[in-house]
Amino acid sequence: LVDVSAHLAAWTAAMQAHGSQAAARAYVELQVSRARVLGLRAGVEHAMPLWPAEPPLFDGLGALGRGARRF
Repeated sequence: LVDVSAHLAAWTAAMQAHGSQAAARAYVELQVSRARVLGLRAGVEHAMPLWPAEPPLFDGLGALGRGARRF
């Protein structure tokens, strides 16, 4: 999960610029609510999942932060 709290206003404005998606349903509200729920999980105000093209590889969990160890 990536903390997007500092960019919430710009992200919301970008979503609202796509009128066809925003008008069909409460798209912007849905995405902001989703980011808020994911943020609670990550311990930040708003977060979004990051889906890398290749899975990250680690030698061990020792190098990762405490939040990454909660699985």
